[in-house]
Amino acid sequence: FRRVLFRSMACLSIVLSTAAKEWGWIDENPMLKVSKFTETASQDRFLSPDEINKVLQACRRFDLKGENYNNETYLFVLIALSTGARYSEIHTLRWQNVDFKNKQFYFMNTKNGENRGVPMSDKVYKELKEFQKVRNINSDYVFTTKDGKKLIDMRVRFYKVLEVANIKCRFHDLRHTVASHIAMNGGSLLDIAQVTGHKTMQMVKRYSHLIQKHTAELLQNTTDEMFSELKSK
Repeated sequence: FRRVLFRSMACLSIVLSTAAKEWGWIDENPMLKVSKFTETASQDRFLSPDEINKVLQACRRFDLKGENYNNETYLFVLIALSTGARYSEIHTLRWQNVDFKNKQFYFMNTKNGENRGVPMSDKVYKELKEFQKVRNINSDYVFTTKDGKKLIDMRVRFYKVLEVANIKCRFHDLRHTVASHIAMNGGSLLDIAQVTGHKTMQMVKRYSHLIQKHTAELLQNTTDEMFSELKSK
């Protein structure tokens, strides 16, 4: 709420400032008299391997209980955890943008107004191939209702899954999870930006501390090997 309030006040201040300085509708911007507070940085939550397993297992149980065909909830979350894509990018994914031959997803007209290709993992490839066999041929969208008339609201399902798994997070945290694990496995900030589609490097600097930790461990292992023959005095 604090974050929303901060941004709302900032937008209102801009409008009132323009009304005073450029349009002359008011004498001064009344927001200049309102006490300001700083926007707190958001906490980027990412899931551990154990939490990832619990969420995916809960997805399978949810699909089975709800008689959803071919684990669609499981597949949706699996794609999110393997690509770092936004909810909207997966939600509106079309079969024509799933490249099985080259094992690529193509997310079109993303939040940044750009198209982005992301590699498809072997696990996702196998699951998606099976899912394709029961796809609704009346719609080009991947995740549609059985009649193909509308897209499935996966957020509703996702939060029900979290209750089953007894885990607290947001869907957007799956995106942070992918970026964080790329960093912890030796990926660079550029690698993270290319996968997630962040437009500026400033946006991915939040993961730099994870990269530094990996670099420190890598350097320690490297020097241990280099000096392995050095006899201590």
